[in-house]
Amino acid sequence: MARSLVHQKIVFLWGLLSVLVQIASSSSLQADGTRVMQLTDENFEYLTQSASGQTTGKWFVSFSAVECGHCAKLRPIWDDLAQEISEHHSDSGVIVGTVNIRENPRLAHRFGIEAMPTLILFAEQGMYEYEPSLPRLVSDFVAFTLGGYK
Repeated sequence: MARSLVHQKIVFLWGLLSVLVQIASSSSLQADGTRVMQLTDENFEYLTQSASGQTTGKWFVSFSAVECGHCAKLRPIWDDLAQEISEHHSDSGVIVGTVNIRENPRLAHRFGIEAMPTLILFAEQGMYEYEPSLPRLVSDFVAFTLGGYK
């Protein structure tokens, strides 16, 4: 019995270590030259752990599409946000991500995405949508992720 519990703890810790290594690597530049983590139907749950309480930190995710004009306008601001968080708020535990809803329809369906871009912060076992009417500046996004969502 005790051996089984030890085995379960080892498996859990190994899985947690794998996630943390993946997250740590996300703070470096991605293949596209940004610090924004690309999330997909396949990696979303593994990286964010959103169904189990976000054990990997807070995730601020943009659900968007390439052909969306508003999304294209937001993209450089989102890249700047990821850089700002990485360079000046790395202790916050916030990870900036994006989901292309055309390539990842299961995530769009799962989170009920109907308008683009939709910005959702996954934190403290909850989902907090950044209201579309609010300003879309890096400073506003930083304030939201660091506690303005409460």
